[in-house]
Amino acid sequence: MAVHVAGATSLIQFVASLVVLSAEREAMSATITTFGDAMWWAFTTIATVSYGDRYSITAQAWFIAAALMVAGIAQLGTITGSPVMNVGGFLCDMGGSGLSVRR
Repeated sequence: MAVHVAGATSLIQFVASLVVLSAEREAMSATITTFGDAMWWAFTTIATVSYGDRYSITAQAWFIAAALMVAGIAQLGTITGSPVMNVGGFLCDMGGSGLSVRR
């Protein structure tokens, strides 16, 4: 599962970098003008930290940024949710009542 999440995240980041670079490269006062800038921007955006050293100024890039933020949050939920599901399944397999509260 971790390999799939990492692969999907890398692919999303790469494609988003290309799209944002295409949108921002010719814009006046753009801070994203090289592929390296675009990759850094995508990495910090998908991690939801975005330091502010690279930022988008076009509407197309804003849309991509919003999608990347949602993807970053979904990635975090997937990574943290997988172990919890495995533990819950293990407890049910042992004959327990899972994670329910007994009264």
